[in-house]
Amino acid sequence: MNILAIDYKDFKLGFDLTSVAAGEIFADVFEATQKRHTKENFETAYLFSGYVKKFMIWQPGSQRSEKADIHMVRHPVFFENTVYKLRVDFDPNVVAVSFRSRVKNVKDLFDVRETQGGNLYASAELTFYNEPGEFDLIIDYELKTVQHSVLFQFTVFSAKLDSKKDHPAMVTQIETVFPRLVIDYLRKTYHHFGLQGTGDSDVLWWTIFGNIFRSIMRNLRLIVENPHREISVLRNRTKGDKIEKPKGPLVDKLAKSSGRAGEYFAVKDKQLGEDNYENRYVKHIIKDILESYERIYTKVSQDSSIKRMDKAYRMQLEFAGEAIATLPTHTVFRKVGKHHNGRRYSAVLLNHPGYVGLLKDWEALKMGYELQEGLYEIELKDIAYLYQLSCFFGIARLLQEITGVAPDIEKMPRIKTAAFRLLPEKNMHSKMVFTCKDGTHIELYQELRYTNSFDTEDAGTFDKPVCPDIILRIEKKDQPRNLYLTYLFDSKYRLVESDRFHMEDKMDEPDPKDVGKMREYRESIYRRKKEGQKYDLYKEVVGAYILFPGLEKKEYHERYYREVILPENIGGFPFLPGSEEGSSLLEKHLRYIIATDATQLLAKVPAQNGRDYMTTDAYVFVDPVDAADIAMYSELVENEAMIYSRKKLDQTLGDLKARYFAPYIEGRGIICFYEIVSINYMPYKKVYPPGHPLFRDEGRKYMVLKLRKKEMLEGYVQIKGMAGNRRFTQIKHLYSPKEGFIKTVTEEDVRWPDRSEDPSAS
Repeated sequence: MNILAIDYKDFKLGFDLTSVAAGEIFADVFEATQKRHTKENFETAYLFSGYVKKFMIWQPGSQRSEKADIHMVRHPVFFENTVYKLRVDFDPNVVAVSFRSRVKNVKDLFDVRETQGGNLYASAELTFYNEPGEFDLIIDYELKTVQHSVLFQFTVFSAKLDSKKDHPAMVTQIETVFPRLVIDYLRKTYHHFGLQGTGDSDVLWWTIFGNIFRSIMRNLRLIVENPHREISVLRNRTKGDKIEKPKGPLVDKLAKSSGRAGEYFAVKDKQLGEDNYENRYVKHIIKDILESYERIYTKVSQDSSIKRMDKAYRMQLEFAGEAIATLPTHTVFRKVGKHHNGRRYSAVLLNHPGYVGLLKDWEALKMGYELQEGLYEIELKDIAYLYQLSCFFGIARLLQEITGVAPDIEKMPRIKTAAFRLLPEKNMHSKMVFTCKDGTHIELYQELRYTNSFDTEDAGTFDKPVCPDIILRIEKKDQPRNLYLTYLFDSKYRLVESDRFHMEDKMDEPDPKDVGKMREYRESIYRRKKEGQKYDLYKEVVGAYILFPGLEKKEYHERYYREVILPENIGGFPFLPGSEEGSSLLEKHLRYIIATDATQLLAKVPAQNGRDYMTTDAYVFVDPVDAADIAMYSELVENEAMIYSRKKLDQTLGDLKARYFAPYIEGRGIICFYEIVSINYMPYKKVYPPGHPLFRDEGRKYMVLKLRKKEMLEGYVQIKGMAGNRRFTQIKHLYSPKEGFIKTVTEEDVRWPDRSEDPSAS
């Protein structure tokens, strides 16, 4: 099915879909893309630098290709998830052709051949997977002996988000959390001075200028030495006796004025000169660079950073500024007028030595101010990876809002340049840390790799390595020491429309295959601790989720959250950058997992398959110890006990619901606690060896707790109404007494920790 065709004087160009099946679903693609854009953002324009004899384009109304005016068409037909078959048939007089683009290497995509009649034609398959934005197809060809270049420019639309709203918002979201990350996007060498004292955009401009000023000077020199000239017709006033070869009506005028010496006449004169569009544009660029240089250099000179700048380097920049300042008065530009019109296609600007390089350098400088609106902002980055970056920084922004503390940035991504785009380096292990006032410690990672070497924060996998996009690790005071609640997020620039709750009114969901992958991640990652000659394995991952650029439907997604995410700790969150509605559900869940007791969260963690690991919660069993029992006090408090025995059996301990033990010294309180490794039942005379201060030759069976890892508190804490009875509390209460007393929990809380109200009811 034909999508677009252009009939030009030297060739015919046509875009078709690659199959009948693709043609059948093209209308669905158009409709789905339209749904994700606002009305004003779902408009485009098509630019063709030559005269179009005939223009055909697919129309959404008739769903077929129809004749139209290329200047009047506003609807898009190019989408990132569609493959296009392009064919160009050339005039018989065309003897050579080639294809190129400013933002993508397309030369090798084209297959140029001859028809049986000897005419040249070219064909290619174009796909813009994850690369929405402006696309320039430049066709260079030789007609007889004359070289020609024609530009066809169009916009490729994203089928998953609003290209003109959400895409720039992703960059803004990154910049909001780490405003100078973009400097590393473009930096080729290093900074010569600190970053304080100037605005981010100014610093970026100055950094780029410091890297490319030699290139700017070189390109300007090439232009001055060989400026582009065009023949122009001038009207001059010339004396009659000075006109040598009059033509046309001027002959009669001269005859009639015979005898009147000194009379002037209007004479047309052709002249090869520099006053043309291209040189006016160059003069405009020079003026823009000078204005920015002078303003920013004034700021830099007043800032303390000037003292840290290398002297030779500073002198080079000053020389460059002075040299550029002299150019507007150079003989080449002295007669060049002002640039008034907007930018237009020019083969000289795209090909002529000096011009093309200067234009490229200037556009790099412009990005210092137009990161979201500059010429290359959409072409620069693969949108799927940009979405991953924005999700990482989007979660960071939400965490900052929830906790009220700014993150400590311990490690940030490094950026490398590649061809026409700038790519973040993979496996960057970015890390931010949020240290909250209540003692909660939150770590946010990007692309943390888990392997069978268990070298990632003592966590790893026994299967193949896994590398989730985003890892959130939360340590609370009500958790065992050095145990984190870990949540995984994978950002996927794809989605499906689901009829889960309504056959007609569908909702966006993550791809089920992606959700399945996250389930595998959760089951394969463990945390391990070495105890003696063996390792204890712990549940590392609580939840695993997909972030996807879906449109949130509050009623449906709230229900999805209650019925899928909360019970299973698996699923997906619609997450759009720069949109409160597009992040509300994720924010709600982050608040829940940060505020909720670790015990309740861990109670919902499903068992992993095929591994013997210890469940971990944070309840503490408190048992009274007689203050007069000096031997027991010495064993538990002054030394580090290996075991503790009690007469009464306790079912709660038998089920390992409480994993910690704290001795309550009567009259004083709690000063330490232990981790419970295991529980046995044995005659008391076998608990301690003969000769031990606590040995008694008693045959009655006792409950014996095997202990390890004693932790001391800063001072004694007490429980109101202890009165010799065993009680339960949580680690967080041990660390947060009020007036020396701590809170306790009931035995029912320990046995059924998931009874509390879930966040879906809030």
